[in-house]
Amino acid sequence: MNFSRFLFLPLTIVLLIAFLFLKIKYNDIEILNFHLAFFVLCLAVYFFYKIFFYDKFISLNLIFTLITTVVVLSLSFLVFRYSVRLRTSAEWKLIFDFKLEASLYIYMTVCVFAITFVDMLINKKGMIEYICLFVFLVAYSLFLLYSINNNITEVYYTISKPLHYKSEKNLKIAHVSDLHNTIHNNNQRDLTDRIIKFKPDLIFLTGDIADAKFDFQGTLLLLEQLEGVAPIYYVTGNHEYWSAALNEELEIMKSYGLIYLDGKTEKINFNNQDIYISGFDDPLKYGKIDGEKYVEESLSSLENSSEDLKLLLFHRPEFVEQFGKHDFDVIFSGHAHGGQVIIPKLVNGIYAPNQGLFPKYAGGRYELENSSTLIVSRGLSIHYLPRVFNPPELVFVTITN
Repeated sequence: MNFSRFLFLPLTIVLLIAFLFLKIKYNDIEILNFHLAFFVLCLAVYFFYKIFFYDKFISLNLIFTLITTVVVLSLSFLVFRYSVRLRTSAEWKLIFDFKLEASLYIYMTVCVFAITFVDMLINKKGMIEYICLFVFLVAYSLFLLYSINNNITEVYYTISKPLHYKSEKNLKIAHVSDLHNTIHNNNQRDLTDRIIKFKPDLIFLTGDIADAKFDFQGTLLLLEQLEGVAPIYYVTGNHEYWSAALNEELEIMKSYGLIYLDGKTEKINFNNQDIYISGFDDPLKYGKIDGEKYVEESLSSLENSSEDLKLLLFHRPEFVEQFGKHDFDVIFSGHAHGGQVIIPKLVNGIYAPNQGLFPKYAGGRYELENSSTLIVSRGLSIHYLPRVFNPPELVFVTITN
């Protein structure tokens, strides 16, 4: 066995350490983190393929060439990935058909594996090895096309059990969460047209709609296009509180008719049915505090003895124990981003903030012990790490008696 086989592990560890160092040092530059993570993965896959398939010593020249190529490609990746034109132009939308992310990964993969092909030519490899390379590349590309899809998925839930809802007319709610200023195709129309088509009676925004790391234009487009469609209720998420311009942004959002639930309840009448809509801010508003205590106190202050329908908006879904102590019919949350990576029919999510590995409340509908229903959106952001088998999600909820 060639000694080069044992180089795979230390090389990968060195690259991961470099990535973690840069992530810690430049934690405010999430775009850099995103690309470094992808490059580390790409290099690791390449080294694995190179060493374990061909048992050939990886020269320093080859490593430097590969890293240089990745750095150069990263610049073009950034231009494509965050180009406003690509996100807003109908012509580009037709060309990429929502597969922009996967297409760029494939583009970079082809460039990286081109180095392998040249190296194989120099070292006069046999035909079977070229066939293996081709099969590997095609299989990997097909996996990316199938698994990484930024087309919005619509999810529908019908909730018929609330004893406090007696109206004969169904209540329709569009639930938007974790947009992070993302601009979806056609200048945000791909998102807003779906909401308008649903004809909602209420629109709920459950936090991380804005994000200081990205252009506020994504949120403005959402509110401009939804103004007058239905009453919009909003609670903050953790990312809003990382923005130095939060107060200014909140005032702009309110100018579009948005109703900001900062620890208060709004009572409305819908088809002769009273409905109480409550919400409170993300705990990050108050810095590092006892989250459970804050949530419990907030819930207690919002709860009322009414026998009418009570709805709650709160960004984080993991406080199920606290939710279960209070009499809310339906709770709307986000934050978990669907666990980022899903293994179909096996794992509902790999990792979510504040829940850790294999989160229980990554996304979906959950029935709590006190008969409340928890609706967790998988979110609409495509800015951070790739969403694998986990497309952006727009949630539609219908409440009926």
